[in-house]
Amino acid sequence: MVLGYGNSWMEKYSHEKKVNLIYDANDNILSFDVQSWNGLNWVNSRKEISTFNSLNSKTSLLKQNWNGTNWINASQESFTFDATNNLISYLSETWNGTSWVGDSKTTYTYDSNNNLVNNLQEIWNGSSWENLTQELLAYDANNNNIYHLDQNWNQTVWENFTLDSFAYDGNNNQIRYIAKYWIGTNWENNFRDFYTYDSNNNFTSYTGQTWNGSSWENTSRDLYTYDINNNEISFINQEWNVTNWKNSSRELNTYNINNKLTNKLYQVWIGNSFWINDNQIIYNYDSNNNQIDFLAQNWNGSTWINSNRGFSFYNSNNQHIEILNQNWNDTLSVWLNNYQQTYSYDASFFTKSIAIKRWDGLGQHVYTGDSTYYYDFDISTNIKSTETSNLSIYPNPSTGILNIKSANSIQSLKVYDIQGKLQTSIESKNIEKEYRLDLTELTKGLYFIKINTNNGDVVQKIILQ
Repeated sequence: MVLGYGNSWMEKYSHEKKVNLIYDANDNILSFDVQSWNGLNWVNSRKEISTFNSLNSKTSLLKQNWNGTNWINASQESFTFDATNNLISYLSETWNGTSWVGDSKTTYTYDSNNNLVNNLQEIWNGSSWENLTQELLAYDANNNNIYHLDQNWNQTVWENFTLDSFAYDGNNNQIRYIAKYWIGTNWENNFRDFYTYDSNNNFTSYTGQTWNGSSWENTSRDLYTYDINNNEISFINQEWNVTNWKNSSRELNTYNINNKLTNKLYQVWIGNSFWINDNQIIYNYDSNNNQIDFLAQNWNGSTWINSNRGFSFYNSNNQHIEILNQNWNDTLSVWLNNYQQTYSYDASFFTKSIAIKRWDGLGQHVYTGDSTYYYDFDISTNIKSTETSNLSIYPNPSTGILNIKSANSIQSLKVYDIQGKLQTSIESKNIEKEYRLDLTELTKGLYFIKINTNNGDVVQKIILQ
C-alpha cells in the first residue's frame, strides 16, 4: 500500500490527513496540520499545537483553523498538575476574534494517597464562573473507592443526583455495588450487583438486582470457570424468570500450550433442555505468539458457515504493519475485502501513520482515511459519564478486569485517561454484545471508556484501583 501523499488512492478518496508533524525529544507531538481534500487538492483545514511538562503530561493544546490565508485561533485547553503529576485543573477557552473567552473548567482534588476525592466542573456565564456539577469520592484504608456521589448546582446549593457505594473482600476484590438516585429529600434504590471470586482471585460470578419500590428482584447473573492456568474456559449467562434462574447463553474457550485462545464457541439455551451452537471464532498464532488470523463462523443447524475472517501481519519488532478483515459472500462463495489498516513507525518505534481502507459488501472500494499520530485526542477530558440501561460495565471500580455487556453489538472500544490521551483501542467485528476488557497494565485512576455500538457511541467513567 502507498503511504505517500502523491497521486495515490489516499489522495483520491481520503477526507483528511495529518502533515507537518513535529515531535519533541520524548516523542510527544508538539504540532501538526490537518489537511482536507477539496476534490482537486489537499488544502489546510486546522492545526493543533501542544506543550508538555517534564513528565510528558500535556499542559496546553491550541487549536487553529485555516481561513484561506492565515491560521486563526479557534480554541485552547490548558492543564495544570501537582508535584506528583496529578491533573489538578483543566480549562477550556474559545477565541472570540480578539481575546480568549472562558468556556468550561474542571478542578480536581486528591487525598494524600493520590486518590481523586473531588471533581468540580464550572461553566463561564459571560462574566464569572458558575458551578455546574461535582463528584465526591471516598476510599477505605486500602485505597479502594467506597462511594461516589454526583451533585448538580441549582444556582444556590448543591443538589444530590446519584450515589454509588462499593464493598470489597480481604483481597480488595469488589464484591458489591449499589446505585441510588436522589428523589426530593431521600435516596431511592436503583440497582445493585454482587461479585464472587475463587481462591486465585478470578472473577467467578456476577448477580444483578433491581429495586421494585419495596424489595430487590433478581435480573441476571453470569458464571465463570477457569483452568489450572487461570484461563477462562466457560461463561454462562442466566436470566431470572420470577422463581429461578434460566440459562440464556454460554461461551466455551480453548487454549494452546502457550495459553493463547484458539477457539471461542458461543451457544444458546433452547427451551429447558439443551445447548445449541450459535457461532464460533478460531484463532491462530505465529512462533512469537502474535495472532496472525481468525475465522468467524455461524451455525446453520447442521454445519458451520463462514462469516468473517481477519489477517494480521507484523514487523521484526512484533508491531502490527497490516490488519485485513474480510466478509464471506454466500452468493458468490468468495471472501470479499471489508477493512484494511496499515501502520508505519518512526525510528523510536512509535506509531507514525495509520492508513485505513474500507469496502462495501461487494468488495468495492468506497472509503479510505489516513492519519498520522502518536496520541489520539478525539475525546474531551470534561466529558460527563453517559448513563444508559442498555450498557453495563462491572465491576467498577475495578482492579483492571472489566466485563462489558451491551444491548447492542459492540464495534469498538477506546479507553482514555483524564487528559484525553488514548490508552487502549480495540476495533473488531467479533466483539459482539459482551466483552471482557483487561486493563491491568494501566495505572490506577479515573479513565473514560468510549464504546461504539451499532446504535451509536456511549462514554462512561471507570475507576482503576
